[in-house]
Amino acid sequence: QRANGLKMAKLGVVAVISLCSIVLASCEPVKFKDCGSKESKLEEVDITPCPAQPCQMKRGTNATVEVKFIPNEIISKAKTVVYGIIGGREIPFPGVREDACQDQGLTCPLKPGTENTFKTVLPVKPFYPKIIVDVKWELQDQDTNMVYCFELPVQIV
Repeated sequence: QRANGLKMAKLGVVAVISLCSIVLASCEPVKFKDCGSKESKLEEVDITPCPAQPCQMKRGTNATVEVKFIPNEIISKAKTVVYGIIGGREIPFPGVREDACQDQGLTCPLKPGTENTFKTVLPVKPFYPKIIVDVKWELQDQDTNMVYCFELPVQIV
């Protein structure tokens, strides 16, 4: 009986370590290109699920996008703008919630020098074509100035 108990305990430890490894792998910050962050320091971008790049986003599911940044100025309003870059053209992503100050982790006005975390859910619509696309993600302030901007490759599967 004692041997069975030790065997079960070892299996439990292996299962917990495996689960932790999977969870940590899917929460790694992604590599991104800063495409003109002017009013903030862009610290980190995390997309879940995205265990490897390009991030694979399955049609008909949601992806969570989390961005850590430190604004340089007071930001009273913030707007999210997202594009897919296809053939050099910026095509707006439908279904993106524009008001970044409402239910997306930000409480406006944002104060300069304070780290903020923007967090939203990005719907990957079932009608999106299966394609590898560069996604351009912007946060604009009340005067449409770019707070931050990043680009990263995504594969719609």
